[in-house]
Amino acid sequence: EEMGMLIDVSHLSDQGFYDVLRRTRKPLLASHSNARALCPHPRNLSDDMIGKIAERGGLIGVNFYPPFVEPDSRVMRLPALAAHIRHIISVGGCGCVALGTDFDGMSGELEIADASMMQRLPEYLTCEFSEAEIDRLMWENAERFFKENL
Repeated sequence: EEMGMLIDVSHLSDQGFYDVLRRTRKPLLASHSNARALCPHPRNLSDDMIGKIAERGGLIGVNFYPPFVEPDSRVMRLPALAAHIRHIISVGGCGCVALGTDFDGMSGELEIADASMMQRLPEYLTCEFSEAEIDRLMWENAERFFKENL
């Protein structure tokens, strides 16, 4: 924080997350993490962690890596990804969620395999989210977070 750097908690253990939370004051970034309540992978965030990130004005980028979306899965399906988005919003509010994809180095079968297919997500989400909420998820939340914190 003293150096003006953002702190990314996506690769931390639970203890590491709470250590960072105790020792910092600024908003935290979980650049590519999902909801542990839906998929119990240790890299995913607990509801308490989601709430703490949101309380500080932080950002959580949903991860497309199949084992972080559905337990023991090699396939990332849009309904399961949307469930993580819905859950994070229900815990932390619409302002804390963004895209974290993790395209650079993951494997598996993905309904959105790269940026050229990204339009599939907002098209899928239109059945349950408003256009304004989808814009926040797709770009506005990330833009706000980085403008405010860099």
